[in-house]
Amino acid sequence: MLSKLDNYDCLILDDFGYTKKDETEGDLLFELICERYERRSLLITCNQPFQEWDQIFSN
Repeated sequence: MLSKLDNYDCLILDDFGYTKKDETEGDLLFELICERYERRSLLITCNQPFQEWDQIFSN
């Protein structure tokens, strides 16, 4: 699945903080960000300030 998402020049994750993420989801998101880092664009929108993102992730 991550390889399919990497086909887009710009990937947009909208309403990111809408639900809490479990450990597996957090790990997949981290992997996605690492794969795209300095190669392709990633835009994340969230209804919570960055300082509160620790409440979104379980790990």
